[in-house]
Amino acid sequence: MSQRREPVLHGGGPTIATVEPEPMGPRAETGGGDGLLGYIRVLRQHCWLIVGVISAALIVGCLYGLYQTPMYQGIATLQVQAKHPAYVPQFKDMETAANEDTYYTTQLDIIRSRAVAASAAAQLTDAEADALTGGGLAGSPPADSASWLDSLVGTLGMGSGARGHGGAPAADAGGTESGGDSSVDPALVHTIQSHLTVFRRQDSQVIEVRFAAPSAALAAHVANLITQGYLSVQDSQRLAVSQRVSDWMSQQLNDLQSNLEHSEQALNRYKKKHGLLDSKNMEEVKGKRLSGVTQDLLDARTKRMRAQVLYNQVQDANGVDAVAAVLDNPVVQNLKLKKAKLQAELDKLTTHYGRNAPKVQQVRAELDSTTSRLHTEVNRAVASIRKKYEEATQQEQKLEQAQKSLNADVRGQGGQELELAKLEREVDTNRQLYESFRNRIKEVNLAGSMGATGVRILDEAVPPETPFKPDFKRILGLAGLLSAALAIGLAFLIENLRRTIRTPRAAEEQLRIPGLGAVPRITGDEGARLGRLAGTTPGSEFTEALGAIRTRLEIGGRGTSPRVLMVTSALPREGKTTLSSNLASSYSQIGRTLLVDADLRRPSLSSDWHRPGLTDFVNGVAPLEECVAQDSVMPNLFVMGKGQDPVDPLEFFGSADLGGAIARMRGKFDRVIVDSAPVLSVTDAEMLGFHVDGTVLAVQAGKTPMDAVGESVQRLRRAGVAVLGITLTQANLKELTRYGGYAYGSY
Repeated sequence: MSQRREPVLHGGGPTIATVEPEPMGPRAETGGGDGLLGYIRVLRQHCWLIVGVISAALIVGCLYGLYQTPMYQGIATLQVQAKHPAYVPQFKDMETAANEDTYYTTQLDIIRSRAVAASAAAQLTDAEADALTGGGLAGSPPADSASWLDSLVGTLGMGSGARGHGGAPAADAGGTESGGDSSVDPALVHTIQSHLTVFRRQDSQVIEVRFAAPSAALAAHVANLITQGYLSVQDSQRLAVSQRVSDWMSQQLNDLQSNLEHSEQALNRYKKKHGLLDSKNMEEVKGKRLSGVTQDLLDARTKRMRAQVLYNQVQDANGVDAVAAVLDNPVVQNLKLKKAKLQAELDKLTTHYGRNAPKVQQVRAELDSTTSRLHTEVNRAVASIRKKYEEATQQEQKLEQAQKSLNADVRGQGGQELELAKLEREVDTNRQLYESFRNRIKEVNLAGSMGATGVRILDEAVPPETPFKPDFKRILGLAGLLSAALAIGLAFLIENLRRTIRTPRAAEEQLRIPGLGAVPRITGDEGARLGRLAGTTPGSEFTEALGAIRTRLEIGGRGTSPRVLMVTSALPREGKTTLSSNLASSYSQIGRTLLVDADLRRPSLSSDWHRPGLTDFVNGVAPLEECVAQDSVMPNLFVMGKGQDPVDPLEFFGSADLGGAIARMRGKFDRVIVDSAPVLSVTDAEMLGFHVDGTVLAVQAGKTPMDAVGESVQRLRRAGVAVLGITLTQANLKELTRYGGYAYGSY
């Protein structure tokens, strides 16, 4: 029986790789596996890409470093105090910034200004100026030949070694090139500015001044000239400002002195005219008088209120003898006690002797006399309370009248006192302004003569022993880090763009489908007999791979092993025919196996079939025995071709006779392997899969798009077809191992 073999991709090694399936469960999709191991596998897969990119970047970095001329950097340090010492006089409007950060930013801009650069340039010799402007400072060919690499590395900071504020030219602090020689070459000034780096150390009063030059001595010399120029500009600006302020304040001081004299004369004339004292003395006299009268009035009012309380109690009480003020009288208390005793004695005698007894009459007469005296004393006490209240009221009225009279006198003098106070305030204001301006003039003159007392040079620049540029460690370090990040990013980008299945594990993790195993590529002469390789090469790695797939199908957890098995793929030319024929060969080693070519559109197994086959058997044209041919090499393997009866595939796979035909095949053979058409090309596999026990999906390793595989599985499941798992075909051993697979090898 002649057969047409499905094309096979050649290449790869002789070893076969498979991956053991894991239990299904939710997993996060990663770059090539699960967790950290997945990332490591991606890096291993693209290790040569990563090494190549890093190596190229390091080579470019080395060439860039060799391309540059060695540059030296002179470093000088200044201490700049935002707040001057207490013993240093200062003019706030001239010295103090809005805040500390603004102050230091201003000082950095002054150091980078044209005025300071011109001051330094004016002190350079002709040879030093030629060394700076003659191209040597650039450390590279002329500007018109500079490459894009200079801009790139300059942007990344590879060649400067500076931090904080950069060395870009800053605007002149004064707006013009004041303090510098107008004859200085502008190109030289610009060159000094462009290679000057100034920054403030973090949380410190120290400012570093760095200058780069091709000569160590020249770099240190220019850095020192910059610091001296900064001090010189500060001194000249301070002196000029202080002189202008002093002149203006002197003129204002004369006017203030004249105003003070006129105000003092006006005050003296007014006091003499009205016979007044100072406002302070007058206030003291009036205060004492008002205080005394007010205090007396308060005392009288308090006394009157107390007397009024007693008086009101006497007026409102039912029995005045019950008022506390009356009861507190000693005479009233004695009479009331005596009355109580006589009343008790009278009641006792009356009880024993009767009301008319002489002794009773005597006690009653004494009781009446005591009661009369008691009323008299009570009336006298009430009269005393009334008198005290009236006297207190009169005293209060007199003091109120006295207070009103004193207030009237004070108001009568109010106009004069207001005018006097106005004149005195005018004198005090003019005197304070005069004294303040006079003291400030002294401070400004002294501050201008003392120079920039808040700035001092900590360390002068000394010629450096080694160049700071090119910094090969920095260049190669940045090149290595950036290229490594780029290479790793490219590796993961390529991995994500591929979107293919490379290992059975990936099928489980990303598509939630069991991975049954992987069949390797076959090269050389074995490709000519690929369809029966699993049965003709016992003990080979290829045979072991098919045996492992067969074993997983047998113990796949479905309770019973599938007897009728369909093999299909998502797209054409993925190795499904090779897989089905070799899987049938593997099954034939344990029982009678029938291989059925059900791809009616492109029958790979029976392209040269000239006898009845599947269509004839299903349609009842020929019996099963005439439609089956026994393999000449493997006695337990039987093949059923497409058949000679022409049919419409859609109507054929939808007929009811197909299920009965497969049932008769099941009764005659231990295993039935059906090779079907691709899922995404036609619907044959969806209709045929309804009559089989399970389906194996052949996927070409690293080639078939993952979306195509996922769509195929969804179509089969929607049609009610049981998808047992995915088998990778034409797998590359080395690539499979890099992606976390396990290889069959010699044991």
